[in-house]
Amino acid sequence: MVFKNHIAYRFLTDINLTMEMCETTHPDEWKELLKRDKKDRKEDLERMEFNPSPGLESFLHLISFNQNKTFYVSETVLEKLDFLKINKTGPHFNWMVFKGLPDQKITLIMPNQRVLRIWIHSETINLFWLTFKEDKNLGHNIEGRMHWVMNYIKTDTGELCEHFDHPDSLEIEEFMYKLMCFFYLTDNDEVIIPAGKVHGTRKTGKVLNDFRFPVTMVNSRWNTAVIRTEQFGVRGHFRVQPCGKARSEYELIFIEPFIKHGYKRQAGKTGHVEN
Repeated sequence: MVFKNHIAYRFLTDINLTMEMCETTHPDEWKELLKRDKKDRKEDLERMEFNPSPGLESFLHLISFNQNKTFYVSETVLEKLDFLKINKTGPHFNWMVFKGLPDQKITLIMPNQRVLRIWIHSETINLFWLTFKEDKNLGHNIEGRMHWVMNYIKTDTGELCEHFDHPDSLEIEEFMYKLMCFFYLTDNDEVIIPAGKVHGTRKTGKVLNDFRFPVTMVNSRWNTAVIRTEQFGVRGHFRVQPCGKARSEYELIFIEPFIKHGYKRQAGKTGHVEN
């Protein structure tokens, strides 16, 4: 992984991209801001010294690289996502498991040109999912198309924004939810890669941090996952488990593979045993 070849590099370093995204998402508000203020727009954005409308200001705080901490999510974490069993209580997952997280702004960089920005403030979790599809790659000149999806969750009420029901959001909700479960509900191994340094080997996979700031690499402590193929075998999997006072907190636990000998399931008023 070379960060300079990833869309995250532009997202976290290029103020011109920030300006282009503002113009794309809030075209009318952006034009009005330019008319009203003739100062150097790049400097204003970098210092956050301007007076935009509330909608544009919120978007800028979400995508800006100010007060951000950057993480690289390794393949060992992503490989475990399929082993996390989660159930929906309705059309969406239970996002209230993340209630109580402290205010923060982080960026999760993943392979295959994927980025997840998480901005938490005032009991609101804002999610910004960014992908990049390459059309062609000529040396360092990469051309393609960016696509982003924005959502938010109000953790004081459990309210999800309307955009959660959009097909683009439904397509990625499960992946984002599982990724955040691993990131926030487990004790992962973290390795800080200083600016300009390389971590790993050719065999394990090298990560070159060519940012001007450190990046924290996140590895899952569950380094093995066993799948049982015997009849009635249940493969090992992860589960979000309520815990703490009044079971108001959550943690991610690993259920070892086991052989299912039968279980009792209620069907209406009649119970029966299946083997």
